[in-house]
Amino acid sequence: MSFKVEKISGAGDERYSCGVFSKHVTIESGGSGVLVSCVLVETAKIENIENVSGFLHDEFEDDVKKIIEVKDGVFAALVAVRDRQVSRFKGMGADVSFALAFFYKGVVYIARHGERVKINVFRLQKSFGVKFGEGSGRVKSGDLVLISTDKFVENFDSGVFARGSDDFEDVIDGLATDISALDDQSEVGALFVRVGGEKSLKSQSANDGDGEKPQEDSVEDKVVSVRDIDEEVASPSAIGGQPIRLFSALGRELGKLRVGDIGAMFRLRRNLIFLAVLIVSVLIASGFVTIKKSKDAITAADFRGHLQVAGNKYNEALGVLDLNKEKARSLLVEADGEIKLALVIKPEDEEALALQRQIQDKLGETANLASIDFENFFESNGKITSFSRGSGNFFVFGDDGTIEVSDVGRRVREVSGENADGGFVYDNSIFTLSGSKVFRLGTDGAREEVAKGDGVKDMAVFLGNIYLLKADQILKFVPIADGYAQSANYLEAPEAFADNSRFAIDGSIWVTRGTEVLKYTRGANDGFNIEGISGIGELGEIYTNSDLDSIYVIDRANSALVVISKDGVYKKSYNSSKFARAGDLYVDEEAGKIYIAVGSMVLVANI
Repeated sequence: MSFKVEKISGAGDERYSCGVFSKHVTIESGGSGVLVSCVLVETAKIENIENVSGFLHDEFEDDVKKIIEVKDGVFAALVAVRDRQVSRFKGMGADVSFALAFFYKGVVYIARHGERVKINVFRLQKSFGVKFGEGSGRVKSGDLVLISTDKFVENFDSGVFARGSDDFEDVIDGLATDISALDDQSEVGALFVRVGGEKSLKSQSANDGDGEKPQEDSVEDKVVSVRDIDEEVASPSAIGGQPIRLFSALGRELGKLRVGDIGAMFRLRRNLIFLAVLIVSVLIASGFVTIKKSKDAITAADFRGHLQVAGNKYNEALGVLDLNKEKARSLLVEADGEIKLALVIKPEDEEALALQRQIQDKLGETANLASIDFENFFESNGKITSFSRGSGNFFVFGDDGTIEVSDVGRRVREVSGENADGGFVYDNSIFTLSGSKVFRLGTDGAREEVAKGDGVKDMAVFLGNIYLLKADQILKFVPIADGYAQSANYLEAPEAFADNSRFAIDGSIWVTRGTEVLKYTRGANDGFNIEGISGIGELGEIYTNSDLDSIYVIDRANSALVVISKDGVYKKSYNSSKFARAGDLYVDEEAGKIYIAVGSMVLVANI
């Protein structure tokens, strides 16, 4: 497919700067595409950079290099580029909105940040507003993709693109002229990507100046994911296309009229005569064809709309199937309803029938899947921050202090009334975290300070050693004759953990961070990777011990408990809405039970 890119933007000032960029890219894994970017940044918050426009261009060139290096997974690479940019601008303290789009093999991959850069797709006299932060979708010959700032949308009528004007370049030139006349143009910028058929991109390559001749790639024969697209029918019928173009020509001739310009006068008179003939012809013919064409256009548009929504729902379901089977099944049911509506319009359409078979197959696979059901195990008066198990009983830590609870959920005794931000039991010794201090509790509830660390996210005790998880390091405290030695850094090098990172210890230390689980042995990062699952959201609470062959991790974003072997292979997952609010986790594999802390309660379920 071919992609023609037009770019317009206003001049930056001391408040804002807008950059629009495009480049043809040939990736290492084979094939070529077009990478485009529209960026709006608050200039006033960028310090020590005199040429903001040049800085934005250099950032885009770095993005291009990352895409070129892709060997597998174009979408993942684009999201990684987006996340790198977000981190870069966040570190600078600058407010930024931007959209990255990679047009590759008939698909556009999108990664966005912020609310001030909009994406609209114009297809067959319709417009689609893209709302999602990251996703992908098919593009077809004739599509026009507009990536622009919100100020561009507010100042200019984009409906002309939905009306399918043939004077594309004239429209762009006119918009560029209008932007240059604005008093405040620093927040205005736009990219127009026009999708053509399967032909050479040589002319476009020359415009971009990168000297590269892209390959001719065919459209992928599959449905790809597009989420949260709002659709609006946005234009008059196609019957008006010819008069619109003629009026456009008349307008250009009127603009050229000058005193003594006889040629322009003759051309104008000729066009007026042609217009009169055309109007009479259209009036005669329109009575016979308008109703049928309008009905056919609406029917085709309805069919494509139902088919696209069905494909979107199906692919979204596949993305979360491993992690949230109930949500996946709900999406599949919605997809099934949409494909049935499409088949009412075109009962024999091969693409629709193939998608229906895929949806039905997945519905069959998920028919017997259900979420696990939790029961109340123990309830406190205040919030429970964590819980741990000793040789028999549980110990619950939180706003009500430290409470011993039997294995059937009955309150045994209050060990300490002091508020606890966390706690851990090891070898029948009870440790609590309060602020930056770690205390060891005596049998009478007396507290002895044994360790200290600022900004602690989690704590654990293993072989008598105390470990504290911080934002960039794990502190280790070793017991000595009269208490504990001063802390030592466990990690060989600092790390950047997430706000909701948690850890568990079985000899190695396992730490959650975003979509990752990191494994450290004797302070070194083992390079642990999870295989056999996609769509992981936000990992938090984690549990394992030296007797288990698996690690259990809560994915809050997908309301799931994910079970992974210690070799990194995905085994299974459990779904419940309770996981989204879990504050701690304990697994008893032998008894087949899991326990989670949610608010003021400890809940239990069979697995």
